[in-house]
Amino acid sequence: MHYCPYVALVCWHPHSHKDPQPFKTPQTILSLFNELLESLDWRLADATPCCIILDSAFMTGLQKILGWVGICDPTLGDLHPSLGNADHAAWLINILRDKHYPYGTGFEGAHSLLSKHPTLPHGEAYVRCVKKHVIPKEKTFFLVICMFATMSNLLLVTKCPSIDTSFKRLHNWQELEIEAWFPEYSRSIVVACAFITSQSPAAHHILFRHIFEVVEGDTGQCIQFWHIHGVGIDSIMADGAKGQALCLGHYCVEISQHISGYSLHTLMAYEHLAWCYHYCFAHFTRHVSHMCGVVEGKARAAIMSIASAEPLPDFQGTLQVIRNGGKKASEWLKNKEAAEGFALATLYRPVSKIPLDVWRASPITSNGNEQAHWNINHDGVKLTLLAGIIRGIQYDSCAMANIELFCLHGIHMRDQQSTHHHRAARSIFEVVSTYPYKN
Repeated sequence: MHYCPYVALVCWHPHSHKDPQPFKTPQTILSLFNELLESLDWRLADATPCCIILDSAFMTGLQKILGWVGICDPTLGDLHPSLGNADHAAWLINILRDKHYPYGTGFEGAHSLLSKHPTLPHGEAYVRCVKKHVIPKEKTFFLVICMFATMSNLLLVTKCPSIDTSFKRLHNWQELEIEAWFPEYSRSIVVACAFITSQSPAAHHILFRHIFEVVEGDTGQCIQFWHIHGVGIDSIMADGAKGQALCLGHYCVEISQHISGYSLHTLMAYEHLAWCYHYCFAHFTRHVSHMCGVVEGKARAAIMSIASAEPLPDFQGTLQVIRNGGKKASEWLKNKEAAEGFALATLYRPVSKIPLDVWRASPITSNGNEQAHWNINHDGVKLTLLAGIIRGIQYDSCAMANIELFCLHGIHMRDQQSTHHHRAARSIFEVVSTYPYKN
């Protein structure tokens, strides 16, 4: 059968039944199909019958095998009728995937990848931490930290990082990214990526401690905060999630205990946040816009005026307008005044401890994170953990290569450099386009 994959069927009597339907894929066809799947390389981790048809390398190979010259691309059914059944094709794909990834495409698969990365050349290791933690009164917390050594160096020197979490990238996992704008490269860069299964303060505390340990291991230096060490991170832009913010406050409490000669060791978590935490203005305006029809216009305007770097003429009067703006408005203010007024200080600079020049210099939104999520989600959403990691390797390695290209040859990614003036002008244009003036 290997040398002559054909069979001649001879019938002596009348054929009383129809020819059998081609439900089973012949071995020769299966070998060709597997050969095409092998050409996908790392993309096999999340291959499906639908996505492989959209893969240009797979389609080119399929056309070559079939000698296809039609205007329309061939389908799997053109290779063999049995492959026209998507469930059958998916079953064959899973068999080959299990062969290449014997530990699966979930947490154990990520752990297997971690064991291989330390053997890579320096700077190429990407999967840095794959752990699970048992947190009292919570579900087991799983985390995977992905970052190159170059990303550690960038995180160490950044002044105003922003943090955001995406819930679309992986199935049953959340993707947290730390991003920052680097004017010397005229671009925003993701400096750390992590996949987690919990949003609790305890989980985030564990996560950030591991991220900072990776940075220390790569650079030999600890992450520093300006209000504690006099150098380092000036401010942190985030989406206002209290669990995430509180864990950063607890981390600051931990590292400030070792600083002698200052009264910082007496500060609690929320007091530390008043010195460095800034709420994303885009998230804030989106939440306020959801109050339309529930909170009257005067109260909404008062809420929007809270997001200010300068003192309001009548701050207490503004708060009173919000309190009298209905149940929804008063609950919003009560939430912002809770926890020692932590949330209010992230919006209204005069009640925070962040210096005015630092507040004005920091980004006002986490749009850099949103853009990074949007870019990488082009590769797919609701992926398996292993597929998300492998695709992240390709995305972040490309970003690091672009930085190296600029450092060596001075080649920017775009003809129009993203200077401060260009970004500010474009921002004004987008706001006017989104909110056109109406007389």
